[in-house]
Order: sequence, then C-alpha cells, then structure tokens
Amino acid sequence: MPSLAHIYLALSRLLSLLILIPYSVSAEPAMPQKLQSLQYEIALDPDNLNQLNVSVDTHMLNNVSVLPARAAVHKNQPTLTCVKADGSITSLAYKEPIDCDRVEWTLQLNEVSKDGFDPSTQVDTRDPIKGWYFVSETNSLIRFNDLSRNKEILGSMICTPDKLCSELPSTSLPPLFLVWGLDCTTLDIDGKLVTVHSDTPLVIKNLQRWKPTLKKQLNYLNHVFPNKLTHWQMVFFSRDKAAKGVGGAAGSNLILINALLDHGKLTDDSIQMMLRIASHESTHVMNTQDMPSWAGESIAEYYALKSMRGSKFEMQDPTERWHEFAVTFPYANTGLFAAHRHVNEKEEYQYYPLFYFEGAAFWNDLDNALAVSGSSLDDWITNLSFSNYYLSDKFITSVIKQIGQDKWQEISETYLEQSDQADK
Repeated sequence: MPSLAHIYLALSRLLSLLILIPYSVSAEPAMPQKLQSLQYEIALDPDNLNQLNVSVDTHMLNNVSVLPARAAVHKNQPTLTCVKADGSITSLAYKEPIDCDRVEWTLQLNEVSKDGFDPSTQVDTRDPIKGWYFVSETNSLIRFNDLSRNKEILGSMICTPDKLCSELPSTSLPPLFLVWGLDCTTLDIDGKLVTVHSDTPLVIKNLQRWKPTLKKQLNYLNHVFPNKLTHWQMVFFSRDKAAKGVGGAAGSNLILINALLDHGKLTDDSIQMMLRIASHESTHVMNTQDMPSWAGESIAEYYALKSMRGSKFEMQDPTERWHEFAVTFPYANTGLFAAHRHVNEKEEYQYYPLFYFEGAAFWNDLDNALAVSGSSLDDWITNLSFSNYYLSDKFITSVIKQIGQDKWQEISETYLEQSDQADK
C-alpha cells in the first residue's frame, strides 16, 4: 500500500496541487466471519492533554491473539499492556496468545498546526483551542484474532469520550475515522441524510452558498455509481489558503475535507475547492468496484469535476487542465500504466499527480468520444473491468465497437501508453 507520508511529502511541494488520498487495500481471499464483538473505550488522559488511553475488556476471551493495526503513515504499532484482575501489568506481544482481563495502550496526539489540519495525513490530532479530536484507525486501533478458528473478531465497537460508538470495519473496507468536539448540522438531500461537521462556523453559516451544488453533485454521483448508502458524514477542517496545501480522505464512516480560508474568509474559490474534494471523496465511497489505483483516483477526480458542470462553481475542462499542468510537470511524458507501476511497485510517489490530471483528461476524452457516438461514460462505468492494472480486453473491445478503432488508439496512445524514459 502506498505510504501516505511519502505521498504527502512529495506532493506538498506542488503549490497548486490538490492532495486527495484515499485508502486502498489489496483484495482478500475471503471475508472474516463475525464471531463476537468487543468494545474499545477511548478516554482522555487526565495528566497528558496530548494522549488518549484505550482499553478493551478481554476477560471473556479465550485462545485469542492481538493483530497489529492497519498501517498507513508509518509502520509503528501501539505498545500494548496486559492488565489482570489483581492489578498486575505486563507487556503484551502481537500475534501471541493472550490471557488478560484488559488490553490497554496509549495514542499520542499531534497538536494542529497554525495552518490547520490536513486530513490526508491521517495522523491522530487535537486542536487545543477549538477542542476537537481526530483519531484514525490506521496505526492506532489494534484487532483481535480468534486462534481456534484463525478468524478475526469482527463487529468490535469503538467508543469515544463523548459516548458515541462506531463499528471497526473489515480490513477490506476503508479505515475508521473518529472525530469529536465539533459542531454539526444535518442535511436532507432527496431522502439521503448528510451530517456535516466543521471546526469553523463559516462552513455552516455559508450553507446556502454551497448546499445546492453539493445536492446536485451527490444526486448525480448516486445515479452514476449505484449504491445502498442512505447516510453520508462529512467533516470540514479549516486550513489557511497560504499554506499551499489542501487535502481530503475517505474513511468507512466519514469523508474528511479541507475548507480553505483566505484571510479568514470562505471565498467562492474556497467553496469550489471544498466541493471538489467533497465530490472526489464521495465518489470513492460510492464506487464499490475493485479498481487499480490509477483508475480509482482518476475516475474520482474526473467525476468530481464533471459533477460540478453547469453550477456556479464549475471548474476547468479536465483536458485543458492537464495540458496546462503538463507544461511544468517533469513526468508529464509518462503514461498512466507506467505511472501506476512507479507508484505501486517502486513507491515513487512523485508520479501520483498523474492520476488526477492525466487520468481525469483520459476519462474526459473517452467520455467525449462516447458522446459523439450517442453514448456516455456514465453508461459504461458499471461495465468497467481490469486485468491486473490494465483495462480488460473485453472492455476495450466494447469501447472500440462504440467509438471505432482509430479513436480508441488515439486516446490510448495519448494517455495510457506514452513513452516513459524512467522505464527505459
């Protein structure tokens, strides 16, 4: 899995780049069975404001071991302690049978910087001034394994200090994000409930400036990517526009979005960026198809842009946007397949922006070609299929029948299979 820290460091140098980092996992052979549930209690440390204490009552468990938390930013794992009924405390190893009444560990919190929180880092953070807390499952929330069946114990509930509990998702799903201490409001968008949390009152006060566009976007995306979702939760974190970095992330239960403030104001440009991130991350949540990273990212970005068409906040044509970006981007001659290899096989995350810019342009040109023939990419999304990270022969053959061999070859050679000096 890509290292989010590496991605963040590589892309933060691109001042105009929007960093949107979803969580990706490799396919698993089978879903673990739900055996018995546990309850994790997260509490504020009374002596250390930058520390959380986590405790799990395990006295009823027999023949179980502890599994490491899913890793994202780094490979560090919590240091565990085994607490017995008599009060004795010993260290606890991962993947070894345990005999504990409670398993405990601590989480260290970063204080939010003066520029605001970038959720793409997925680092456990608190704001000492505004009073909110953020915890990501990754690198923080361990799991338990039933050794008698060699099955992960599913259905565990994670409870925050405000007594709100969320289920720890399967590892085949995006990670759990926990946020508390934020103001929120609830929106009804054509029968679908959207709960909006924010660390700045400007987002809620300016609701009528962005709600109509968000409603249009979500309705459209819900049509293109059929799903069973009835409830979205979005968290808007304010960030200073001067910081030159903006991010978002899609979890199993929350979509995290930066709201850029320009000298303390939520401008039209800020709302445009906010809506772009919201629709990008919403696409990740709605699109349940298994896709290689280049395709998943580029489709999310393309449909984020497409969902804003016709609105006050419509953005630049994706193909024009790519051409402008390619002028100064040093790896612009790299095709999307090669970029995928660089990122996923070599961990060269400087190629990651190609997924957003070149990738969105690819889908835009294909969509335009389909439109000329009386079709639309919207009608083809559910038929997308892949062989490894390549588009499948079946999908390509169908597209060629629709738009013709010459047009497909032109698009494919322009975006998918460009020469790549780094591969030579």
